[in-house]
Amino acid sequence: MIQILAKLRFIERYCNPHEGWKVFVDIDPSEEGRTGTKRESEEAIARQQFTLGQAPKARRQIEEDLGAFVGRRKKQWRTQFKDKLKLPPGDRDILAVHPGRRILWVTEVEGDSSGQPEGKIYKALGQLICAISEMQLPDYTSHFSLVVSGEKMAAHLRKALAVERLGVSGLIISENRKDDEWLFRESDLNNVV
Repeated sequence: MIQILAKLRFIERYCNPHEGWKVFVDIDPSEEGRTGTKRESEEAIARQQFTLGQAPKARRQIEEDLGAFVGRRKKQWRTQFKDKLKLPPGDRDILAVHPGRRILWVTEVEGDSSGQPEGKIYKALGQLICAISEMQLPDYTSHFSLVVSGEKMAAHLRKALAVERLGVSGLIISENRKDDEWLFRESDLNNVV
């Protein structure tokens, strides 16, 4: 599952705006297949074509069907929260806020790709470790998750169980919710999902 589809599935299943969440999503051009060098192998060309075909629909679903905010995070945050909540620093894949339940959920997402899975996992975990110290909202409970799709990503996430002690949860997201697999800290999210 490509990264933008993994973001879509996570949002619709776990922090759906129709259930009171305000969701702010960062989508890089690379996630839409619009950057990078010329693809050489048949597999890389096919992956890019698939991404170029799937990304616009997924983005529309995130924005229009679910009502999440994509891009322009500072402006969108100000519009939603006025001066009541200060935007936490940093550039995260998903910031989900449930004002009624006073929850901030910071999520990094890594989809199946041709990149080195261990490098992507370690980078995302580093971002979450920084987020733990930087991203707090007064009177809100904060949760931090790394969501991955694909067996290569899942294999490397399974090796990183130590981040559970820092308060990070790990989820392998699948095409169907019944096949999603929480690797660690799911019990801490029972009051969230």
